Amino acid sequence: MTWDVPSNAESDFIELRAETDNGDTIEQTFFVHVHGDDSLIPRQTTIVKYEAYNGGMIIGWTGSAKKYQVQKTESLDQNAGGLIKWENIGEPQDNAPVNFYVEQNVSGNSAYFRIKPVE
Repeated sequence: MTWDVPSNAESDFIELRAETDNGDTIEQTFFVHVHGDDSLIPRQTTIVKYEAYNGGMIIGWTGSAKKYQVQKTESLDQNAGGLIKWENIGEPQDNAPVNFYVEQNVSGNSAYFRIKPVE
C-alpha cells in the first residue's frame, strides 16, 4: 500500500479492511503519524481502544511519555490505608505513535487496567 501525502495531511487513525476470496474479512486499525522529521508528536496519554477480544483484553493508547507501564488490579477496592494495589505487568515499554497491550485469559471486564507513564 502506498500513499501520496498531500501537503495539508494530518496525523490520524485509519482502518484497513481486506476481504479474502472466500469472503472472510480482516480489519486492522493504525495511527498514521504525519510529520516532517522523526520526532514524536507531543500529546497526552489517551486510551484509543479497550475491548474484550477472544478470551482476553486489548488496550491501545497514545501519549508523549518516553516509556509506559501497563498495570492491573483485580478490583478497585481500597486497602486499609485507602489505596488500590496495582500490579506491574512486564517491563516498561518504549513509546510508539500507538501502543498496544494484550492480556490473555481475562473474562469480560473482570480486571482493571491503567497505563502509567514512566520517565
